[in-house]
Amino acid sequence: YILLLFLTMGFLLLSWLYLLAFSILCSLFFEIGQLTVMSAIYFFLKMFKAGALLFAVLTPFGYLTLKSKGMMAPLLALGFVILLNVVMSGAPGGIWDPWLLVSWLATTGRLPGGGPAFVGILLILAVCFLGIGASMVRFYREDLG
Repeated sequence: YILLLFLTMGFLLLSWLYLLAFSILCSLFFEIGQLTVMSAIYFFLKMFKAGALLFAVLTPFGYLTLKSKGMMAPLLALGFVILLNVVMSGAPGGIWDPWLLVSWLATTGRLPGGGPAFVGILLILAVCFLGIGASMVRFYREDLG
């Protein structure tokens, strides 16, 4: 899971650097009034928060990788979750989809419909602990036990 954390945060850092470089390049040709050091730091912190939340909801896929001993099951599950997010993005039941909540909490800081953020964070943490716990139980039973 440490590797998963580093990969998640690393890709988000690279995308932030790419966006910053692209913004600076565009500012050479067009006037961009909002391109300041403070705005760059603000978006870095937003992406860092999104990365931490994203890591938390990716832990069940780590368990699937351990359980299936291959990449097919996690990739199929990830594809299912992505399609589910597309369908649920406008639905009222989207408030209970932890993978969809990451984008809502990272951009607006609250749940769809104006609900409190702590409910979404608790749901995301439950998914995180479920993924890590299941992986630890599987590792103990099959590799150590």
